[in-house]
Amino acid sequence: MKHQDDTQAMEENLDLAGVFIKGVSEKYSTPFNEVLELLKKKEEKLLIPTYIFREKKLGILEALTKHLKEDYGMAYHKIAVILKRDDRVVWTTYNKAAKKKKESFSIAGQSRWIPVSVFTEKKLGPLESLSKYLVENSHLKISQAARLLDKNPKSVWACYQRSKKKSGK
Repeated sequence: MKHQDDTQAMEENLDLAGVFIKGVSEKYSTPFNEVLELLKKKEEKLLIPTYIFREKKLGILEALTKHLKEDYGMAYHKIAVILKRDDRVVWTTYNKAAKKKKESFSIAGQSRWIPVSVFTEKKLGPLESLSKYLVENSHLKISQAARLLDKNPKSVWACYQRSKKKSGK
């Protein structure tokens, strides 16, 4: 009897997980399998949606710090530790972003979720890191990455090329 109850409870949990993944997949226009893979990655806990980088007023690092501060409620020091940057840089970057864009980010169009660890490599700039990740890890073409970020494909291509040179590839 106990085994049957455990099996039924496990099936119900799997059904709920499927509903959750499907809902996230539809809400963020992200393939079901990609959402499932993101949930499996334990070492990359903090995920960032790419829609925040579409904001024309903000640079990549500005959008990232604004998102972490306002949407996750993180302190400046915690953001600095996560991004492996100086606290003063994070404070300054956030304050510039907050002046440029007072309102919250709006969810629009297709988005992908990327680990915040993408932005911790010091020798690469934020757009270089993001371009490299989208092309090499998400297997997007330059044109697809540019469309996802609402950036000029030439800029994304140039940043990706720089990232390869800096990484020694």
